[in-house]
Amino acid sequence: MIVLGWDKILSQKISNKRIYIMTTTNEKILKACAEAKDKLVSLGIEAQLVSEIDWCLGSYSYDNNPTGLIQKGGDALNVLKNYKKENPRKVSKKLIEDLEKAVN
Repeated sequence: MIVLGWDKILSQKISNKRIYIMTTTNEKILKACAEAKDKLVSLGIEAQLVSEIDWCLGSYSYDNNPTGLIQKGGDALNVLKNYKKENPRKVSKKLIEDLEKAVN
């Protein structure tokens, strides 16, 4: 695995090896998912989703492929939005916005 620059998300196949280019987008999804996981743990909800996000974070550190983080970040976004409707002060607007920006 080769990791390059900070330009755009790009996965190229060169001689049967994938090259992932790190981006600020990748950093955003990594940070947003880690914060969402911490919030879910502190709220004590969705233990299964927490373990899936944790697994995706480990997987990302191994292969730098953000696909799993994007998917589980979207799941966490939906859970946190629904939780915020019932408990508006327990989930910050910034966390929701950061997740939305990172996932979309």
